[in-house]
Amino acid sequence: AMHINQTKLGNDEQRDILRNRDFRLALSKAFDREDMNQLLYLGQAGNALDMLPESVKSDPEIQDLMKYDVDEANRLLDSIGLDKRDADGFRLLPSGEPLTLLCIGTTAYATHRDASELIGEFWAEVGIRLTQDWFASELWSARLQESTHDVIAYEVDYTGGNLHWLTYPRAFFPIVMDTYWAPMWGWYYDTGGQNGEPPEGDAATLVELWKECEVTVDAAARKELEDEAFRICAYNLWPILTLGSRPEPCIVKNG
Repeated sequence: AMHINQTKLGNDEQRDILRNRDFRLALSKAFDREDMNQLLYLGQAGNALDMLPESVKSDPEIQDLMKYDVDEANRLLDSIGLDKRDADGFRLLPSGEPLTLLCIGTTAYATHRDASELIGEFWAEVGIRLTQDWFASELWSARLQESTHDVIAYEVDYTGGNLHWLTYPRAFFPIVMDTYWAPMWGWYYDTGGQNGEPPEGDAATLVELWKECEVTVDAAARKELEDEAFRICAYNLWPILTLGSRPEPCIVKNG
């Protein structure tokens, strides 16, 4: 997924753009997931929708969020004040400053870089410049604390059938700094408000849902909370999903 940083520090104007859902929707519609599947996974990866609960993935509104539509992506970007471009065709912020998204990732996962660089090529076609910064895992926490990046290329911790969502709830509940689409919000919860920033809007709702999940024993009731959390995340496109259920080939030998 491409995790869009909602708690970017150091550039308020750009953070406001990242927090605009229409901007994230445009980014989602600007790249061809089937092309990615063929180029990166030999057509073997599953549909990202399959990682979502049935009540969410069957919703036509949610399905539409991931449809490749360059014309709609351009329309959305123009409509939110990104209609001006530089001499190279890349979009400018309303202030006239260049809009350049910084994507970070760890060198431990080569496939993450492959995916983000391919997505960057798609985004360039709609005037969005994406730069890359890949570094060793030892620097990961420090970079999250800085929170000056715009995007993190990293998988989401969803699994087939969502069997382990309580094991790795960070992907959709902003409760730890490793909630890659909002490290400052997650850090705030994890430290009892000592660090980071308090979550806002639907993200604050997710925190309340998590608190309910922690004390809900009944499986059916907990499933309702889970579905609501998935719906909120899918609708808001904080992690923009790419593909799901990627194959994990391994080498075996006779004997």
